[in-house]
Amino acid sequence: MESGAGNWIVVDSDTTNTWTLNTEAAYSPTHAWSDSPGGNYSNNTDSSLALSHDIDLSSYSGPVTFYFNITGFIESSFDYLYVDISADSGATWTTYGYLYGDWTGGWYYLTGDISSAFKTAHFRLRFRLVTDSSITYDGLYIDDVGIYSCQQSDNYAFMAGTSMATPHVTGAVGVLAAYYPGDDVQTRKSRILCGVDQKPAFAGKMVTGGRLNLYNSFTCNDPPVILSIAPTCVAYSEISSTTVNIYGSNFENGASVTVGGIPAAQTSVLSADHIQIKLPALSNGTC
Repeated sequence: MESGAGNWIVVDSDTTNTWTLNTEAAYSPTHAWSDSPGGNYSNNTDSSLALSHDIDLSSYSGPVTFYFNITGFIESSFDYLYVDISADSGATWTTYGYLYGDWTGGWYYLTGDISSAFKTAHFRLRFRLVTDSSITYDGLYIDDVGIYSCQQSDNYAFMAGTSMATPHVTGAVGVLAAYYPGDDVQTRKSRILCGVDQKPAFAGKMVTGGRLNLYNSFTCNDPPVILSIAPTCVAYSEISSTTVNIYGSNFENGASVTVGGIPAAQTSVLSADHIQIKLPALSNGTC
């Protein structure tokens, strides 16, 4: 809700108490929607908070779920908060579910699966408070409304990007940590980098120019550990004249160094904890 009220519209039969984005309570600081800021909601009200724009769900074949966090108190069995969904930009609404009563024990994370009939290019969601003619309370607060989707467990999908590699690398680090429990974080990182398969297609695109290979990482005994590099950034015009110092541990004579998967122009192992290199020809500066 921190992006403001612009994604929502409020429709009220009661202009005294209406849905407002405020800081009275919030699940993730600092704002949430309240049906009655500063006091109790009104009797005989019919007040809706709805998305002001369509969400295109037409391309999703797998499960799609909406979610929100809620807290507060409305009269049990007489006052209701309806959760409605629409497949036609809000021209018609279908009640997905409703709630009432005491929700003040904390923030509650609620979800709802969106059926195929509502996976259109014009999906919308709304919250509608309807009250009777007597007894009012502080009302409800709603925060962090969203929609998520994932592929079904028996389906495969292709996705590109570094985020897609994250679970594989994380799992590899976990396996190495179990096998080498005495390693510090830098050593675990070094085992991963030490074991990569060098691939020409990756040269200049990543630090090692290689692909994760967990088996190789197990065979990297006493892998070289890099603790610091100076300088950390070099302008394109200074590449050929800059000497880079690499400090760490377990550096061996004859060691090779790559920059973005490209071999260094010159490598000098000065000691087990100090290497100097001349940068290779790069198409731009490097950091």
